[in-house]
Amino acid sequence: ACDVCDSGVPRSHLVSFQEDGGLLRELYTHDGIGTLISPEEYEQLRAAEGRDLAGILELIRPLQQQGVLAERSNEDIERLLDHFVVITKDSRVVACAALIVNSADNIAEIASVATHPDYRDSGHGERLVGRLVNMAKESKVRRAYVRTTQTGHWFQGLGFIAGSEAELPESERQKAKAARNSKTLIRAL
Repeated sequence: ACDVCDSGVPRSHLVSFQEDGGLLRELYTHDGIGTLISPEEYEQLRAAEGRDLAGILELIRPLQQQGVLAERSNEDIERLLDHFVVITKDSRVVACAALIVNSADNIAEIASVATHPDYRDSGHGERLVGRLVNMAKESKVRRAYVRTTQTGHWFQGLGFIAGSEAELPESERQKAKAARNSKTLIRAL
């Protein structure tokens, strides 16, 4: 299989003959059942690009409708696209999150953390938040914060502590949507 890839074939798949229906599952499901051999990365964590916009919207829309994520219009997401990082599998966006840095007030917001239901509990959210925390440190802000309605315990496991809107600069307090009744968690960098 490696020799085939070295000869220019972009991918080869190893599928066990012992797995009933294995070939069909490999061909007709996104993650398959076999082993993929390819010279290119199948899963990537990277900065979002224009081609990722539809995938990001597909991830966050259901969570916005459930009240888990703050409402943002398609135009808002497109405007913030440069702030997003994504995890892709075979060019399909499976997780996303945004870092919105406010250098003037020395703080950054982590927003729109979302993972496709098929990939929850795979560590993607943790990887994204870890990357965003590192990016916030690189931008020299002293604190990062999140607003959440349901996942406060998860963010606490990532080093955020319960805070209040009063601890945020006025410019960040103005962004809060009172109707969401979200909790604010803050992490010192």
